[in-house]
Amino acid sequence: MRLERPISTYSSAELEALVIRMVRLDANWKSANPKPCRIRQINRMVELDDTLLLPGGRWLLLLNRESSSRLTVIDLDTPSMDEQILAELGDNSLEEDTSYWRMFASTYESSPMLAWDVIVYKSGEVDSYTFREIFSHGPSQILRCI
Repeated sequence: MRLERPISTYSSAELEALVIRMVRLDANWKSANPKPCRIRQINRMVELDDTLLLPGGRWLLLLNRESSSRLTVIDLDTPSMDEQILAELGDNSLEEDTSYWRMFASTYESSPMLAWDVIVYKSGEVDSYTFREIFSHGPSQILRCI
């Protein structure tokens, strides 16, 4: 598992908590009867085109199909799980618009922080959006696009 930020930025208490969490998760994963560590419910009224859980399991990306398509994110480690808008993608106001959005992500290995490259594209179109270095940082982390 890759840390979200350089190891030198963690306190000894934070590192101890991370190691304990990793050991427990590993033991649960290898168990004959693994138990979910946590179950979160997301209540949504808006139709989604795509969802993507980023590697690490903390950040959930959503492609919202509203009058204007949006790339949003939910931090699954927060109690409120509020959505944050990362990008406005385009207009879906035409009723005959049957296209849909899709996305793919890969970990951006050369970043000192845990970061991802995310490609978002609309069906039937050649153009795509590339969000390079979507990353989180700091103790009360926020995901942001560069």
